Amino acid sequence: SQERCVRLFRDLSQAEQVDFAIKQWRRWEILPTVDGWAQVRAVSPIPISKVRSDSVEIQISSALDVVGLEQLLNPNDGQFYWFKHPYNTDYTVPNFYETVIATIDGYHTASRTMEITWGGRRIGIKMATNKPFGESGIGQPEKSELNKDLRYAVARSKLIGAIDLEIGLNPKLKIQKEIAAIVDKKTGNGILLRDYSDLEDGFFYLPAHLIPYVGKDIAHFADAKFIRFWGRHWAASIGILQAQLLIRYGLQVRSVNPQNFLIQLDQNLRPTGVVVWRDIAESKFVKPVAEVIPQAYGFMNSDARFGKWSIDEGVSIETYNLSWNFNAKTEIVTDTELAGWIALHNEAYVRDLEKNLKIKIPRSDVWVGKFINDDIGSGYENSIILKGIVGWHHRSRSKKDSR
Repeated sequence: SQERCVRLFRDLSQAEQVDFAIKQWRRWEILPTVDGWAQVRAVSPIPISKVRSDSVEIQISSALDVVGLEQLLNPNDGQFYWFKHPYNTDYTVPNFYETVIATIDGYHTASRTMEITWGGRRIGIKMATNKPFGESGIGQPEKSELNKDLRYAVARSKLIGAIDLEIGLNPKLKIQKEIAAIVDKKTGNGILLRDYSDLEDGFFYLPAHLIPYVGKDIAHFADAKFIRFWGRHWAASIGILQAQLLIRYGLQVRSVNPQNFLIQLDQNLRPTGVVVWRDIAESKFVKPVAEVIPQAYGFMNSDARFGKWSIDEGVSIETYNLSWNFNAKTEIVTDTELAGWIALHNEAYVRDLEKNLKIKIPRSDVWVGKFINDDIGSGYENSIILKGIVGWHHRSRSKKDSR
């Protein structure tokens, strides 16, 4: 129960609290929600092979991000470790038939990413598999490919790291960076490593796809109405997150899949206002905005080599998936209530733009994205939003330099 969880947590030392919170996050990750999508076990041995150094390409976000992973990413013997998803049966995945030399325990999450500890680091490892939920679960042959993730994820982490270094961190915005990729040169498929160190701060982290289930109990524990509670702590928080991604990095989320977000909870299981964004390859540049943020502009030009998949001409404030699969078992969020969440999301998005950019955005019955797109489409000289973003970056750099 929520009450017992809170009571047990309070009696622990700080180190024990971190361990307790991590274990609770693991339990939440694999709770069944959609039929056929439940993990068949909590932990599985991940097979490991070794492959020739000339068969792979290694990408890292920064040397600091991969401290402790040197043996994995820069081995002395010139052979690289290759991890195989324990459920995969697709023989076209690279190195499917390579000899297994060892295994390592991996904790399952809601999809194909698994948690491991390597070199004292807690990391996520995303591997190709056609069976993310085991042989008895729903098959997802598209999950055998990681090409797009590998193409964009580490580059996104480099962009985020470079801009954060220049303007400082936003403590309310947590992003799980994709810190390294091991790419098979022949196929472009491979393995992605994700930083999980942000989860070791003693807070609880609720995967957002569990809002209809665990979230219902948390709202009740807070003596609050479910729709109002999560309208504020989910829908509005995502609005703020999306505004911050636009302002800071010139990015927007391609799809608000609740599986790609975690809700930070305090020791009383109350949301803190922090939302963690993961699976950052699921993002796109907003071209007119990225063009006025120098570092974003450079990364966007690099993306353009692969086509236009990751570049949008304007904002597309994705909200429909705020309740994605929330009604899979029974109706939790009605269409009317979802419309209310979308309104809360959009208002939080606009208010965050106004507060940070020191501008005023008019409200109307027309979707707010139309005003934003008309404004940024008018060019820098006529746009209050683009000028506001340039001014915000200048103020943020000056503030960081003065510390």
